[in-house]
Amino acid sequence: ATPEPQPRIDVEIQVDTAAYKQFGMECKLGKQITDRRGYLLEPPKTSVVTDTGAQVDCLNKSKLKYLGINESSLLQTELSLGFANESDADIMGAFWGKVIYKVNHKNTVVRVLFYVLRKGGNLLSRTTITKLGLLHPTFPQVSLGGSSVTSSSSATQGQVVVADNPGAK
Repeated sequence: ATPEPQPRIDVEIQVDTAAYKQFGMECKLGKQITDRRGYLLEPPKTSVVTDTGAQVDCLNKSKLKYLGINESSLLQTELSLGFANESDADIMGAFWGKVIYKVNHKNTVVRVLFYVLRKGGNLLSRTTITKLGLLHPTFPQVSLGGSSVTSSSSATQGQVVVADNPGAK
């Protein structure tokens, strides 16, 4: 059987210039992309994986030019990231950004620190997808009629552990 595709959403990504000011940092943006008449182009939607196992937000280097960022303007990092297949993510640096998710003409904005990768895809962390309202804050626990269902290392594959939820009535 073919595995299901990774869950993706389309979001707008922007540089969070207010975050740079808040932290007293210089925000060095290059020329943003304009059309032939010189009007700023609206940032394209970016398809990102909503990864409940990701601890940080990542963006592939190919998205930098749309944001007016070049490699020299990235914040230096000491973080080393690996993928689930144990390969290195090869971080170029980071930048303060905003994720804008539009649903029913309503914008939800989450401020994030994006790690820029030489290789690898665009993904949002568990924290970010929770702040966007796409994931319940108690995940992986789900409430079922007064009981809390969670995965457990003591459960065998296909088995679910049910614990009493003292707060439920």
